Amino acid sequence: MASYKAKKIQKALAKKGFEERREGHHIIYVYYLDGKKTGNRTFISHGSKMEYNSNLLSKLSKQVNYPSLPEGA
Repeated sequence: MASYKAKKIQKALAKKGFEERREGHHIIYVYYLDGKKTGNRTFISHGSKMEYNSNLLSKLSKQVNYPSLPEGA
C-alpha cells in the first residue's frame, strides 16, 4: 500500500485551488470558486512524520470531491 507525506498532499490541494486556513492547531483546506466558498473542505494532520496511506487518501479525495490527490504520486 502506498503512502504519501502530508506536505505532498498539502501542496497538491493548494495547486488545485484550495486555500489554507489555520484555526488554532488545525489546518483546514477550503475550496473557493469565483470568490465564493464551496462545501469542499478537509482537515489535514500536520507534522514532519505524518503520512497518509492510500485508504485514507481515498477518503480525503471523496470528502473534497476530487478523484485523485496528490498529483505525481
